[in-house]
Amino acid sequence: CLNCLNAQQVHCDKNPRLCERFGITGSQSTATGLPYIIWYKGSKQAGVYTENHTLEGFAQWALLKQEESLESSDSEM
Repeated sequence: CLNCLNAQQVHCDKNPRLCERFGITGSQSTATGLPYIIWYKGSKQAGVYTENHTLEGFAQWALLKQEESLESSDSEM
């Protein structure tokens, strides 16, 4: 679905290698911690949510990223 938002979650305690790969958890001083939200367009990372972790803040960011994705899809046609 072109206009759909598909959300997935990863449990870092069950998938530590994946979380370390993206710098979310691990021994690095740069580990971001949880929750960590990444926006993908297709298979490419298109953004990381770094704002205030509130439902309203995330909803606004998700709408913005969805609009950006739709605009770039339109320009590719």
